[in-house]
Amino acid sequence: MARYGEAVFMDAVYLHDVNFSYQLTDDVMVYGGINNLSDEEPFITAYATPVSVRGRYFFMGVNVVLE
Repeated sequence: MARYGEAVFMDAVYLHDVNFSYQLTDDVMVYGGINNLSDEEPFITAYATPVSVRGRYFFMGVNVVLE
């Protein structure tokens, strides 16, 4: 009798993220990237880690120093 249910084994998953940042001036930096570049599917469990349920996603931003 299994106390916590059946053991589930998954194949290995390799995740690739790409990030960049560029300092435009002393006070302004832009950054961005792609997480889950190969768009891996999440594991079939209640907790989809380390793969996000969103799949591949892009992000960008700006950091500004205000003095």
